Amino acid sequence: MRLSALFPLAAVASLTTLAGLTTRPVQAAVPTTLAVTGALQASGGIAADGDYIMSFGLYDKDKGGTALWQEGPLLVVAKGGVFHIDLGAKTPVQAAMLASAPQIWLSVSVGSDAELPRKPLHSVAFSLRAAAAEALDCSGCVGAAHLDPKALQGYVKSGDLQGFAQKSELGDYVKAAALAKVAGSGAYKDLIDPPKFADVASTGQYADLQGLPTAIKLGTACGTGLVMRGIKVDGSYDCVAGFDPSALPVDALGQVSNGLLTNQFTEVTTSAKVPLDIPDGLVTGVSDALTVADFGTTQGLSVTVDISNSDISKLKVTLFDPGGVNYILHNLSGTGTALKATWPSPDKVAQGDLSVWKTKNPKGVWSITVVDASGTIGKSDGKLLSWSIAVKTVSGSKVAATGGLQLVNATTPPVACTALNFGVLYANPTDKAIYACNGKTWVAWYLNPVGTQENPGLSCKDVLIKSPLSKDGLYWIAPAGQASMEAYCDMTTDGGGWTLVSSVHEDNIADKCGDGDKWSSTTGNNINSPKGDGNWENTSLFGTVDSATKGDYKASAYFALSASNVMLWHVPNGTAVAEWRGAALLRYYTSTNFLNGLGGSLYTLFKNNFPNGFGGNCGTTGPAVAINYDKGSNALVDSLISPNAVTESDPGFIHFRVYNNEKASYAVCTGIKYTGCNSEHACLGSSGWAPEGAPKQCGDFAGWDWDGYGTGAGWSATKAMTEAAVLFFVR
Repeated sequence: MRLSALFPLAAVASLTTLAGLTTRPVQAAVPTTLAVTGALQASGGIAADGDYIMSFGLYDKDKGGTALWQEGPLLVVAKGGVFHIDLGAKTPVQAAMLASAPQIWLSVSVGSDAELPRKPLHSVAFSLRAAAAEALDCSGCVGAAHLDPKALQGYVKSGDLQGFAQKSELGDYVKAAALAKVAGSGAYKDLIDPPKFADVASTGQYADLQGLPTAIKLGTACGTGLVMRGIKVDGSYDCVAGFDPSALPVDALGQVSNGLLTNQFTEVTTSAKVPLDIPDGLVTGVSDALTVADFGTTQGLSVTVDISNSDISKLKVTLFDPGGVNYILHNLSGTGTALKATWPSPDKVAQGDLSVWKTKNPKGVWSITVVDASGTIGKSDGKLLSWSIAVKTVSGSKVAATGGLQLVNATTPPVACTALNFGVLYANPTDKAIYACNGKTWVAWYLNPVGTQENPGLSCKDVLIKSPLSKDGLYWIAPAGQASMEAYCDMTTDGGGWTLVSSVHEDNIADKCGDGDKWSSTTGNNINSPKGDGNWENTSLFGTVDSATKGDYKASAYFALSASNVMLWHVPNGTAVAEWRGAALLRYYTSTNFLNGLGGSLYTLFKNNFPNGFGGNCGTTGPAVAINYDKGSNALVDSLISPNAVTESDPGFIHFRVYNNEKASYAVCTGIKYTGCNSEHACLGSSGWAPEGAPKQCGDFAGWDWDGYGTGAGWSATKAMTEAAVLFFVR
């Protein structure tokens, strides 16, 4: 505790009333102690009751110097702020020391605090000199002869005494009855006209002291809507109005946000009718109008024009506000052929005051008239190229960040997405996405766009879900358990989300089951290899996505993606990726979710349900699934396949694993359900062994050229059909 005032008890009291000799009978030895009484006060008022460590000293100066006497530290008890102590109990106060200086000063310090201002000692303390008188023990040893007569001058001689002093009678003495009452009682109350003492002399209460230091007025309050700013000199609270948000100016957002946010905007309305010719010499000139929307109260308004003319000093430009008040912006002044100006700043309005629109709402129709005072009527050498009105507003409905805006980072939603939390945003550092609540679910905006190598999707459908504006093209996906890969995605057909998993391309139809026939056999027509390469039902990979129309292609998505439907595109060989959709002869897809019951992929359809290989009978087939055309028709399909095959098939289907007369199987009949027994002429992907001679039934497109390459006659398909790769998509 820091004690700000300790001694003396009252500012008006002298030390003689606080520090003095302890009274003793006259005949007793003169004591060597001083009784001291003082008051302790802390910064908040009277010091708390309790024990305090204090030190005392006597000096011959009010400041500095060396102590003549010291005592302490001593344990001092304070109550009600007042303490009492006898000094000299441990270290006696010597009379010789007191006599050594003309004035003695008392020093007091509390605990480790600095010494308090010293106080002078008065006559009481100097009564210690009586001890010297007691040291004289020689009764009768000093006679009159020992005294200098001059020293006795002024003393009363016996001859000067009254008679009663020279006689033994008492008649001349004052009688007791003549004495005042106090002479007999010695009581203070019996004094006549006693002196008036301060109240503290009789009560001993701190509160009765005069000249007290100011104390804080505890237990008071500032009042409603006020807060304490500090303490006044009289100890009362210095109260001010608390923060009231409504007291802020409407444009204070920039100040309170340290310049990071603003609700101040400049809304510009520009004429859509310009440029306009300015007729020469007509007082009506050319006029144009625009409508300023309701932007609310403005902080200012400006008008900008761009005019070309043979001489701008011949131009007069007048603006009309929604109330019909006109402002002459430019009046037959200036030089040159171009007038590009903004009023009222930096250019000055020739006549009128646009500043009146500050704090008003400028909504409504504003118009401008430009007059060219010179030239030949009927001609024009000037144009009103553009003009606009800019309104500076303080918005109550939107705010802009002028610095970076940091969203909360979380790997899970910070709140539930409900109607009450519509519009809540957070950033997910794991997904590299910003999520927004649409009132029902969280919608992601991917910062590393989904479908990139850094953030591959699970499938094309996954990419589309996470990035709904995705277009057709190449994306990166990582099917479950597979390395990321580049895939072509159709984001358009039937809502999009189709993943290209394979393509069948006939590189040389004359080379039956040759090196390029990966969807049949690359080792020739071989009775010892009835399944051929078996790629319809294994996990082998070949080709690349960007060359899917230039060679056979199979991606891990063929067996790794779980899907419900299939889509086929017939795209001319060698077509570039970007042109696939537009160049396709046919685009068709299933919508019956048939793969759900067959394992969820083309891989499981063949491996677990309808394996492709030699040995079956005509009429033994896999599923024939109805199709929907995205491009093409049944008639177009019939026109592209061999005429004889048309008589043995129904268009509008995809037919899987169909056997022919010779017990060879064909994996897929594209666009048709094959009802006859000569499926080698219209279906693709033969088994590894087809017994009919030449051989002419083994290969990716097998017997499509039976009656000549691309003739479109008999059992031969058209050239367009033969020279188009078949692209397989799943979703």
